[in-house]
Amino acid sequence: MKEPGRGEVAQLWLVLLPRPLELNAAATATGLEPALVAKLATQPEAAEFIAQAVVGEELQLRARQGWLLERLRDKMRLRKHEWNLLEQRLRHQLGPHVEHHWSEEGTVTRDLDLRPAGEWVLNELSFTGGFALWFREHEQEGGADLSTLASQAAGAPVEARGELEFDRSRLELLEGLPQRVLRAMSNMSPAGKLAYRSLELAVMKGLAQGSPAVEQRMRETARPWWKFWN
Repeated sequence: MKEPGRGEVAQLWLVLLPRPLELNAAATATGLEPALVAKLATQPEAAEFIAQAVVGEELQLRARQGWLLERLRDKMRLRKHEWNLLEQRLRHQLGPHVEHHWSEEGTVTRDLDLRPAGEWVLNELSFTGGFALWFREHEQEGGADLSTLASQAAGAPVEARGELEFDRSRLELLEGLPQRVLRAMSNMSPAGKLAYRSLELAVMKGLAQGSPAVEQRMRETARPWWKFWN
C-alpha cells in the first residue's frame, strides 16, 4: 500500500487533513512556494493522497483518506458494521483531532524524518484507542472503579474509586465506537498497549503513594509494579 512517505507531499497531506485549503493558504501552511504546492498536488503520484478542485477561480486542495483507511483495514479484523462505524468516525473526526493535538502556531506539524505521515496517524489511532479502551473498561458514573486493579496489585481485596486527570478531548476521536473496535485499535501497535498500560500504572502509583500499607503489599506481590516507578 503506497503512502505519501516523508517528503513534501506528506507535509502537504498533513496540513490538509483538518480542512480543504486554497492553493495560497496551503503554501502558507507548509512554508512552500505556491508554484511548488501546485506541482506537488497535480503530479500523478500524488493523486491517491490529494484531491483538487476549482472553487470559483481558485484551486482548492484536500487530503484523501482512502489509502490510510485501507492500511488500517489490513491491520484489524472487524465486522462490516464495525468497520463502517469506524470509517465514518475517522472521515469526520480525524481532521479536527489532528488540528487540535498536532498544531503549532496554527499549523499541523509532525517530524517526518522520524516516521512517515501514515505511521504518525496509525500510531495516534492506536494510542488513542488504548486510552479509550481503558476508560471504557473502568469508568463508571461518579468516577473510575479501580478496585480490580488495586486488588490485583496488592494481592488482597481493595476497594478503590477515583478520578483521573486526563485530556478527554483526545477521546472524542473514537467516541461511541464499540469496545471491540477500541480493543482492535489498541492492539494493532505497541503505542496502544503503552497508552493502556500508562493509565494502569498511574493508578497503581497513586494508590501506593496514598497508603504505605498498600504500597508494601504491592511490592511483595509477584507483579513488580514498583520497577516502573523508579
